[in-house]
Amino acid sequence: LVNALRAQGVITLGEQGWQWDTAQIRHFVGSGNVQDLLSARVAALPAASRELLERMSCLGGTVDRAVLRAATGLSDAELLERQLAPLEDGLVLAGHGGLQFRHDRVQQAVLATLDDDRRATLQVNMARRMSDMPMLAAQQYLGGVRALQELHEQCSVARLFQDVAAQYSNVASYALAQSYL
Repeated sequence: LVNALRAQGVITLGEQGWQWDTAQIRHFVGSGNVQDLLSARVAALPAASRELLERMSCLGGTVDRAVLRAATGLSDAELLERQLAPLEDGLVLAGHGGLQFRHDRVQQAVLATLDDDRRATLQVNMARRMSDMPMLAAQQYLGGVRALQELHEQCSVARLFQDVAAQYSNVASYALAQSYL
C-alpha cells in the first residue's frame, strides 16, 4: 500500500520527511481493494516484466532461477533485466537461487490478469520448453491441456501424465497421481 501511495504521488519524501494529504489517502485507499492496487502496480510494469510475472505466477509462489530460465527460454541476462522493475517495486523478492512473490496476493493479482485462454497458452508453451523436467512440464500441461491442438502432442502429453502418475503412485502420493489420470 505504501509503495502504491508513493508511486502515485499521494505521499512524497521531502526535506522535512514524508508528507501527505489525509484526504487524498482516504480517497486513494477508498477507491479500491488490495487486489486492485496490486493489479495496478503490475499493469504499470514494462510489458516484458509483466510477462515474466505472468509466467512465474503459473509456476508457483517461489520459482528457482533454473526453472524460470527453462520455462521462459530466457538467458540469465534477460531474466535479470526483466525482473528489475518488479524487484524495485517490491512485488517480488530475489534469493535462494530464484524469485518469489512478496505475498501470495501478488501472485493472485497477476493470475487475475490472465484470461483462461492466455493462461492455458502460457502453460503449454512453458511445458514444451521444460521437456527435460517432466514433473514440472506435466504440472504446466495439466493447467493448459485444453490449449493442445495437435493429436500427436495430446498423445505425448497423455503418456507423460501416465508416467508422472506412476511416479507419484510409487511414493504413495495417490491423490497427486489421480490428478494426472
